Amino acid sequence: MILAFMFGLIAGLALFIGALVGIYLKPSKKTSAKIMAFGSGVLISAITFDLIEDAYQNGGILPISAGIILGTLAFVLGDWLIGKRGGHHRKHLKSERSDFKGEANSLAITFGALLDGIPESVIIGTSLLAGKGAGILMFVAVFLSNIPEGISGVYGITKAKKNKIFILALWLFIAIICGFSSYFGYRYLAGASDMLMALVSSVAAGSILAMITDTMIPEAYEEGGVFVALSTVFGFLVSFIVSKLT
Repeated sequence: MILAFMFGLIAGLALFIGALVGIYLKPSKKTSAKIMAFGSGVLISAITFDLIEDAYQNGGILPISAGIILGTLAFVLGDWLIGKRGGHHRKHLKSERSDFKGEANSLAITFGALLDGIPESVIIGTSLLAGKGAGILMFVAVFLSNIPEGISGVYGITKAKKNKIFILALWLFIAIICGFSSYFGYRYLAGASDMLMALVSSVAAGSILAMITDTMIPEAYEEGGVFVALSTVFGFLVSFIVSKLT
């Protein structure tokens, strides 16, 4: 259980690390785009060869279909509502956006990070139930995808006239929530039926896949150009190899 909490916490701390990088190092957009593209490839592979495959073995096609649809709809609706409040830039690498809305945007970015982070962290915990290899793979995928989110989120919150301490404390708070979400997934779903586990995994898979297609890959391509495809494919391949070796 402690391991599940630590995995979720450290994956969430990638947001904090990204914020530090964004504040003090200010990496180029192309560098951030490559990281985001690599993380997208890792996530796609983890969803395909671990989450969905395990869900199919546990529950079959029906819970997978229902879960993926529910997860996708939940993310799209939540993302749309958050976007209406100005949080749709939380994963954007462009710092010259002009339509930020101060305090509302700061709050929306926070809720947006939680919308992404909680299901990812829950699935880290449930993946540990299936074996350390699967849990580590999801941990690495989420960690890599959170770094560019932390970098890009700095700008939106700074526009709300928040100081550096507030920004770092906010990402640290979200990291702690991610840790408890992973613990929840491990602790309270340990005795769940195979059908329920399949449904939970599929909901998370649908949510994460929607996040990748709506935000991560389009933004990585926009900022990094056609060659970010190489980073995505490399991330997918590395994740696939690791999954087979573990």
